[in-house]
Amino acid sequence: MKLLVTLALSLVVACTYAQDTDTVLVYLQVKPQSALTLGYNYSFAEPNERNFHLAEVRVERGRTDPRHGGFGVLSLGTDIGLNTRKFLAGPRAGVLAGFMGICLGADLDYYTDFEQGTLRLVPIIGIGSNRIRLSINPHVRLTNRYFEPIDRGHINLTVRLLTLRR
Repeated sequence: MKLLVTLALSLVVACTYAQDTDTVLVYLQVKPQSALTLGYNYSFAEPNERNFHLAEVRVERGRTDPRHGGFGVLSLGTDIGLNTRKFLAGPRAGVLAGFMGICLGADLDYYTDFEQGTLRLVPIIGIGSNRIRLSINPHVRLTNRYFEPIDRGHINLTVRLLTLRR
């Protein structure tokens, strides 16, 4: 229980912004930013008997409102299976918006083992900011419903590694 409370408080601290009273300065800071993010996906639920781990790398382009913590992000990236039976790659494109610690978005992923593939729509529902996010991502299979290299639900932790350009 102590670990859970510590993680929750750490996430809250990482997502908070100090509010600046100078409105001119605040609006000058709302600029497009590009960033590199790293993430970890824990794949669970059906239909496989075991759970999977995936690494995620993304390049994001978005805007942030430093006054209220709102943000909007467009992203391109890929998932790589860490303990899948065959090498698994999952290129993805997505959009994400957040305000006051709540994040909502969607990704379009194509998971392939280079013999067959499946296209999936992935809604993103979570908490966090443009710097760190914790989300749950159910997968909706759009094509090749019989190819199940990973499970249909993910828990995702994404951390902004560095800002590429302001």
